Amino acid sequence: MANHENRGIVMFAYNNAQLDYDKLSVMTALAVKANLKNNRTALLTDTATIDHARATIPADVLKYAFDEIVVEDITHARNSRRHWDSPWSEFNSQFSNGNKHNVYNLTPFDKSIMIDVDYIVGSPLLDRVFDTTYDFALY
Repeated sequence: MANHENRGIVMFAYNNAQLDYDKLSVMTALAVKANLKNNRTALLTDTATIDHARATIPADVLKYAFDEIVVEDITHARNSRRHWDSPWSEFNSQFSNGNKHNVYNLTPFDKSIMIDVDYIVGSPLLDRVFDTTYDFALY
């Protein structure tokens, strides 16, 4: 079993013209920090998104939110999603996740949990996953 220093939460964030996934990832990382004992975090992103984050999010917040930032520039396949944010608002936007399958190679941790940036950690329940012996688990 990996030592606690090598455990962490990883998340992918790629901004598009409508959504700042970098800001969502910070919110999620801060919830991880507040609720998990295995609370090291890594952001897996591209140059454009991390540049935007560094320009719009205070440096001390980014540094606290993420223990590691891994930048990989990939070509994102066209993947448009329709969003219905409320009865009064709907829009289409690019959704980029073409390299999630590569999380084993991109994570800086020996044992990782990958979560989406819109998943809010509100309890210590995910810590239990780190104590399992599964090589791969879906929850």
